[in-house]
Amino acid sequence: MSGPLDFTGQNIEDSYQRVLQISGSSVYDGTGSLVIIASAVTSSYPINVTGSSLYSTDPATSNINTNSVIAFGTNAGKDATNAIASNFLGNSAGSNATNAEFSNFLGNSAGNGATGAFRSNFIGKAAGQNAINANNSNFLGNSAGSNATNASNSNFLGNSAGSNATDASTSNFIGFSAGVGAASAQYSNFLGYQAGSGATSAQYSNFLGYQAGSGATGAGSSNFIGPNAGKNATDASTSNFIGNGAGFEATSANNSNFLGNGAGNGATGAGNSNFIGVSSGFNAIDASNANFIGNGAGSNATDASNSNFLGNSAGFAATSASYSNFIGYKTGEKNIITSHSIFIGYRAGINYSAKFVPSLGDGVGPNNIIIGNNITLEQNRIDSINIGAIIFATGSYAQIDDGSYAFSGSVGNGKVGINVVNPQHALDVSGSINFTGEFFGTIDGGTF
Repeated sequence: MSGPLDFTGQNIEDSYQRVLQISGSSVYDGTGSLVIIASAVTSSYPINVTGSSLYSTDPATSNINTNSVIAFGTNAGKDATNAIASNFLGNSAGSNATNAEFSNFLGNSAGNGATGAFRSNFIGKAAGQNAINANNSNFLGNSAGSNATNASNSNFLGNSAGSNATDASTSNFIGFSAGVGAASAQYSNFLGYQAGSGATSAQYSNFLGYQAGSGATGAGSSNFIGPNAGKNATDASTSNFIGNGAGFEATSANNSNFLGNGAGNGATGAGNSNFIGVSSGFNAIDASNANFIGNGAGSNATDASNSNFLGNSAGFAATSASYSNFIGYKTGEKNIITSHSIFIGYRAGINYSAKFVPSLGDGVGPNNIIIGNNITLEQNRIDSINIGAIIFATGSYAQIDDGSYAFSGSVGNGKVGINVVNPQHALDVSGSINFTGEFFGTIDGGTF
């Protein structure tokens, strides 16, 4: 037959065999018998609509709320309660979720076992699985926020982000494994791969960067910014770690500041201290109540408590340098047993010798004052002064047992030399003396 079909005056039922006939809202087969739509669906799990909810009849349970719910997938929404206006898409999505009204569960086991999860979003395989009290939160990524507890008003974005986090309310976990295993992390932010992973007591803190603050403990009210910043730091509360590796493996670093790549890296006992500059205080030990300012300042210094290292490489490799001040480029470099000392100036107090002295070590010695550029004292000098390589003195230090007051008297045995390195008298001068005015004193018992 060519051309359009012409059914004018014909009964289509008589002229053509048909499968279904629609009359009003009813559907009939070719014989005029009523057809039930459900029997025409060949799927073993036909779709059901109850009220305003759409779900698969198997294994949908009687607890599926009839008010604005969509549930697709094996065990999707199974045993979920109070799930008004929620969506469950994926095998076991939202299974056993309670108080999950106005929420979305998308992905295999997404939100499975979540409780108190109203007004939340669980997107990704196992996202928010077993999360407790996770209301008003977002879980996005495989295992994001899984096993998180007290995670209300929080965001978990990234695979395993915030997984196993506890007491993480009002927090943000963004990045692969960000904040995984974090405990007591409420009011905190974890941003970056494994940022803050394993951190404990990290409330009111910020972890920003690759493994920033990873393994940090006791890190409340702190900031970890930069790759590996504050990684494995312990007892680092009320501190700031800023820079690649800043404060890495720092211990007892509370109330401290680490600013610069590698600043305070490996520092221990560094509480109440400041590390400012690339590698400042690197591997410093027992550096409490100290300041390391400048690239490499106090790097590898040990027993450097209550000291100040100011200048690039100031106090580099200095040991037993407690209660000391190193000011200037390379001041006190490689000196050993330099406690209670003051070195001021370019390379002041630098150790030139490789000689090893068992009693004091390879260095100038403690209780010395050196002021000037590129000058130092002999090995094993104690209680000595070198100012500008012109004025020298010995007996310049007084040991005060009572630290409640400052000594204001005379040491009594001090000797000053002008151009004399080892003065033997109260005033020992090498060279001629010129003076004006009267001279008062005694010489060999004679008065003049």
